Amino acid sequence: MKKGVTPVISTILLVMMTVAAAGAAFYWILSVQGGLTGGSEQHAESLNEHVNSQLLIDEIQYDVRNPYGPATSTNSENLSGNITMVLSNVGAQPIPIDSSTTSPLMSIILKNKDQVLVCSPSDVNGSNVDCISGCGDGATLDAGERTTVKLSLNETCDIGNITTYPNGTLFYLNMDFSGQVGTQASFRK
Repeated sequence: MKKGVTPVISTILLVMMTVAAAGAAFYWILSVQGGLTGGSEQHAESLNEHVNSQLLIDEIQYDVRNPYGPATSTNSENLSGNITMVLSNVGAQPIPIDSSTTSPLMSIILKNKDQVLVCSPSDVNGSNVDCISGCGDGATLDAGERTTVKLSLNETCDIGNITTYPNGTLFYLNMDFSGQVGTQASFRK
């Protein structure tokens, strides 16, 4: 006589294993869904914050500062200049226009008419650009507000040289405000 598991016992064991496998699969699906939902909510909040951030450059102007008098062929190398712009926050979130060297950072890229880089991506108050006014430490531009920002271009980033960049030269300015919002404008020297 052979000893073994009766058909009733084997059926009960199979049903128990099936229920255990289904329970484990259900628990796993719930945990994956919870992780995806949480990530989606976080992404939606981040996206909403960025969508609600919008900054416009209403006016932009380049002013030459020449301590040696009017620009001539002999003193054109000594020119430096300022970019003055009026910024408008037309979004719903405040925008940091901080000039500190730690986060949040405001950075610029300046290109000529041929899209050739004139001023490398640099942080304001870094090596190429200094904030003169409107973007002090901790400064923010609240929703619906306007402010004037004045930046000084240093020698490595300056466009004042009349030989290299004659008057009327077109430039493109891209600005980033701590990755929260970016804006761009073009202007003529």
